[in-house]
Formats: sequence, structure tokens, C-alpha cells
Amino acid sequence: MPNSKLALAVALATSLALSPLALAEPPAPAAPAGPEAKLSKDQQRGLELGRKFLGRLESMFGLIRQNKGDCDKTMKLVSGWVDELGPELQAAAREMEALEKKMSEPERKAIGKLLEAEAEALMGSVTPVMMEFVQGCPQHMEALGKQMERLVPPAGGTAEAPPAEKAH
Repeated sequence: MPNSKLALAVALATSLALSPLALAEPPAPAAPAGPEAKLSKDQQRGLELGRKFLGRLESMFGLIRQNKGDCDKTMKLVSGWVDELGPELQAAAREMEALEKKMSEPERKAIGKLLEAEAEALMGSVTPVMMEFVQGCPQHMEALGKQMERLVPPAGGTAEAPPAEKAH
């Protein structure tokens, strides 16, 4: 049923967008300002990871947006994107998990609050794209969901990226 698959894809995308994960790259040299200036070093790193993840996720949705008229091409591009960036995102997920263990609940909530508006803005811009993709390519929703699942390890574990899904 396409609507339930759309709901699953959007829910997965939303949960990924709200997860503070990203490529593990060196921190930006600029000092934080405003409420971010009061964050601990671990919180600042978590915020950085979250923002980078949102940026990476936005780039994946850009591939879908640009190619949504060609279902097979879209899936091939998304699969390649996941093949390339998935292992780094998983490593960042493990780093974030370690950071979260060192933070208190209020510290974790503070990061979530700072990322919330950015994640909501991203989801607002990608939801129409995903709706179009679902309507035009319903046969690819399961494969798209599997690709997205490859981006983060399961809770409390490590994920191994399966071989790329073939587009139907």
C-alpha cells in the first residue's frame, strides 16, 4: 500500500534527521556563539555531528529531487551515495553513542532542541519530494527504506552495510 510505505519512509527520514549523526570530520575553527557557547565540549561535538548529518541527508534528498522522474536512476544514485557515505555515517553514529553515554539527560535534550528547527525545516522541504517519489516510483519504496536503514547501526549495535540493492 503506497501510503503506508510513504509514511514509513517519511518516519524513517524524520528519525534519521533528528538523530545527531554526521560524518566525523574535524570541528570547524569558529567558536560557538549564543546558547551554543555554553555547551560542553561533548555537546558541541554532538551538535556538529547532528548538523553535518542533516547536511548529508539533505544531499541524499537532493539526488531524489533531481532524478525523481527516473525511478531506476534515482535508486542507483541513492545506493551509490549510501555505499560511499554509509560507513562514515555509521562511524559517526558510534561516536555519537559514546558521547551520549557521557552526557546527562538535560545535556542530550539541549542538543536535540538546538537541532529541532533545522531538522523540521529539512523535513518540510523533503516531504513533498518524497511524496512525488512514492507516487511515481511505488515499486522502489522498500528498496529506498533499506538504503536508508544502512545509514545508521541498529540501537546498541554495529551495522554492517549489506551489498547495494539493485534497482527494479
